[in-house]
Amino acid sequence: MQNGPYILSIAGFDPCGGAGILADIKTIEAHKALGLGVCTSITYQNDIAFKGLSWLPEKEVTAQIDVLTERLDIRYVKIGLIKSYEALYTLLSYLRKVLPEAYILWDPILKASAGFEFHTSPDQKTLVSIADQLDLITPNTVELKSLLPDYNLVEAASLLSNHCNVLLKGGHLETEHSNDYLFQGGRETIFEGKRLAAEKRGTGCVLSSAILANLSLGLSLEASILKAKQYIEKYLVSSTSRLGLHHV
Repeated sequence: MQNGPYILSIAGFDPCGGAGILADIKTIEAHKALGLGVCTSITYQNDIAFKGLSWLPEKEVTAQIDVLTERLDIRYVKIGLIKSYEALYTLLSYLRKVLPEAYILWDPILKASAGFEFHTSPDQKTLVSIADQLDLITPNTVELKSLLPDYNLVEAASLLSNHCNVLLKGGHLETEHSNDYLFQGGRETIFEGKRLAAEKRGTGCVLSSAILANLSLGLSLEASILKAKQYIEKYLVSSTSRLGLHHV
């Protein structure tokens, strides 16, 4: 069996391939890394409408992971759509036991683009206990505000960055540019980006997967984010539909 880098996506299944596991794998493979997928849910959606979903039991999620870890050396893990914050904490505790050296990223998906809401705000103690087990969290501004509604964006990102790195995505800000902001403890780094007149499904999934793929290829976190943003810009203008094409 070829050695890695193996990147595991633990996420929902989107049948149109614009988001979730399929989008993650497409992105990872486009970067010449090896993508593995574990399904947390089956969603019923297309490129514009979300009709619902069915959650897989936690034991079926971990059973998928178990069979992969028996044979493959997984060093990078991305978590997307998950049933609850409690389920996420349980999953992270499990991953830290079976993959103690893995780099773990959580891309919080709290609401579908069609308006379906998955999760409300967690209590701060639960969120901190989750962040303590993560290496990186990649919320957009709406998601971060939902996670920590009692703080402004900078305060919320700074608070979480005491527990894990935080990449605050600025795509939802009403600004001329689409800048992202990396918080690492007391340090903030700005990644400038173009605001393009294009709309695509799954941009958060694609960006986070591209970051992990670049990390797995030996780049620093800052360089991985920069290259991932460049990839997203190409993805956004890759087609005239809401489903983008993947390339490097």
